[in-house]
Amino acid sequence: MPLDFMPLGRSYVLTSDNRYFLRFTYSLSKTWVHGIHALRTVFRYAMKHRRAAALWKSAHAELSSAESWRTRFELSRI
Repeated sequence: MPLDFMPLGRSYVLTSDNRYFLRFTYSLSKTWVHGIHALRTVFRYAMKHRRAAALWKSAHAELSSAESWRTRFELSRI
């Protein structure tokens, strides 16, 4: 394997000045991936929480309404 193209970890040694640039771009892309993944996780959590909150709200509204209590009472007597 020629010395000017030797895999060194994840960055490749092409020339002495190119090496640092490649390592920098790799670390930058890694940071981007981590950032996007973090945003995605936060967004998914927020959506899940919103859905859960909406479900809880509707269920609570249904439970607190007197009509549903009366219906439940009548159904329990059958």
